[in-house]
Amino acid sequence: MKLTYWITALLITLGVGHIAAQASTEGDLEDAAALSSREFAGQAVCGKGKTAVWRDNYEHECLKELP
Repeated sequence: MKLTYWITALLITLGVGHIAAQASTEGDLEDAAALSSREFAGQAVCGKGKTAVWRDNYEHECLKELP
């Protein structure tokens, strides 16, 4: 009977760990997509030869790249 409780506890622990790992991976992918989108938008607005430096989520500054 004790063995059944231990196996059940182990399965629950592994299941919760698996769910937590998936949530973490999805969050990392969303963060990467947001950063990529921000870089793309900054490059589109600033143009070639300039780099967008973001002050916050809504404002950026275009800086000229030095050779």
